[in-house]
Amino acid sequence: MRTWRRTELPFGMLDCCGGIEQSARMWARIKWAASRVSRQGAAQELSLLILSNDLDGAGWRVLDQRAWKTGLDNTNGWAVRARDAGLLTVWRSFEQSGSQRWLWVQVSRLASRSDADEALRVVPERLLRNLRAEVTVTKEFDVTPPRLDGASDVWAHEQQTSGPKGDGVALYAAFVVDQCVVMTSASAFADQWQWSDLARVAQRQIDLLRASRN
Repeated sequence: MRTWRRTELPFGMLDCCGGIEQSARMWARIKWAASRVSRQGAAQELSLLILSNDLDGAGWRVLDQRAWKTGLDNTNGWAVRARDAGLLTVWRSFEQSGSQRWLWVQVSRLASRSDADEALRVVPERLLRNLRAEVTVTKEFDVTPPRLDGASDVWAHEQQTSGPKGDGVALYAAFVVDQCVVMTSASAFADQWQWSDLARVAQRQIDLLRASRN
């Protein structure tokens, strides 16, 4: 697995199944937890995430990917059940060369559909900041969620950012598919990402998860 590098992403991943928000300690715990996950288990779960060739346009490459145990540092019932069952969260980030566009996807497996529904409710509170980011969030708000086939309880959020290289935007969509909480996030300078773009990414992730159960 590659090491995270500096980018303009305002947020690095989602702590939807942990308990320490926007904290350097959470990154340390994720690194420790990843070391406790078997390579075989991590590879199996990481295969559920989209790849660079699933993305529109040329020049996409994987920046980083991680796998860790779902439910870190959380005493809620859904987190405890996931942790006790040894379920995993997987995360993969991408960059498009020749443009200033980034993307990440994350899938957290829960013990049941009802647990996934409950875990989704904490998503707005638990976005982990990318501690190396060089941008500042200047405005943020919920938006009407895109229509996604096979997903339920879709939450959509937009952030406007400012940094040394100019203004940008970060888009987030989180939802439930079966027993998984899924998060997709796209960021760029100017208006290089539209909600229709992120909806296509999210739909491909949903289709991959649904195909894996057959």
